[in-house]
Amino acid sequence: MRQKIVSIERRPALLLPRPLLRALGLSEGSAVELRLDTERARIEIAPVVSPHASPEARRFAGRVEEFIERHRRALERLAKG
Repeated sequence: MRQKIVSIERRPALLLPRPLLRALGLSEGSAVELRLDTERARIEIAPVVSPHASPEARRFAGRVEEFIERHRRALERLAKG
């Protein structure tokens, strides 16, 4: 999935497609963690789960992480377009 960096109020921003947000269980205002993988020149985005989150939310976040790890290669190929 190819995206462009755009300018919002004179600041660079990356707009995330709705299907990607839905797949991660994210919406506007959701907290995310960004990780920089300099070896592979990648930025990883993961949902932040509050320690006060319900057990269901924590299980869901764990499943999302497992899905990403299991399908990382295919997701990377999709990201390249």
